[in-house]
Amino acid sequence: MSTLAPIRVNRGPVLTLWATIVAERLGYAPESPPTLGRFVAGSSARAKARSLGIADEAREELERYERAAALKPERQVARPPGRDVPLLPADDGRRRADDNGKPASARGVRS
Repeated sequence: MSTLAPIRVNRGPVLTLWATIVAERLGYAPESPPTLGRFVAGSSARAKARSLGIADEAREELERYERAAALKPERQVARPPGRDVPLLPADDGRRRADDNGKPASARGVRS
């Protein structure tokens, strides 16, 4: 009887897919769920990096503050799977997750 090698899975794409499906089931517009999923996965990765002590917390805090200041007038938030995801209006009139001050692209997430 042979022993199989363990399977290693990158949790980022799995978490992105899970959060995307949750957002779809919650009824978000078609282009929004992939961007919300990517935001949730990225947020989780940053939290993990902080817990391991490999994140630059001062730089992250400054970036978060600058983004929040720039978004204040039109900021909306989605709460797909237990996280606050800042939303921005896209060219098509729908709202998508914030990607460094711009609406995130669903095409980039899908690829």
